[in-house]
Amino acid sequence: HMLGWMKRSVNPAIDGLTGAECNRVSPSDPGSPRVCVSDDAAYVAADPGHSFEAVREQVFGAGAGAASGPGAGGKPIVPTMSGFVEQASTVSPELMRGVMRGFRPERVPVFAALAREYAVFDRWFSSLP
Repeated sequence: HMLGWMKRSVNPAIDGLTGAECNRVSPSDPGSPRVCVSDDAAYVAADPGHSFEAVREQVFGAGAGAASGPGAGGKPIVPTMSGFVEQASTVSPELMRGVMRGFRPERVPVFAALAREYAVFDRWFSSLP
């Protein structure tokens, strides 16, 4: 939310958002409406779930089960990052759009200055799942 849009105007080398990233409300339904990233966050929205189960749904999509092992046929499941909107909908309908919103660099000038003058760890990943 805070650094995703820095690629556009602060530093194009940052591995940030392009604007083409979207999630379907129901990833398993190709006809389901899409919610795409936007740079119109006015405030920090309530967070999506951070439990192991919630993060697994966000990263792999709902119903993914264990990331690997017998339930997955012993093979790792590909992280599609397709379940953020669907998982957020279980918290509140308003959060579905909120999880896909970020801040324009000019809305967070201190973060933009730090990203411009120092380093952005844009290849850091959560230890979950």
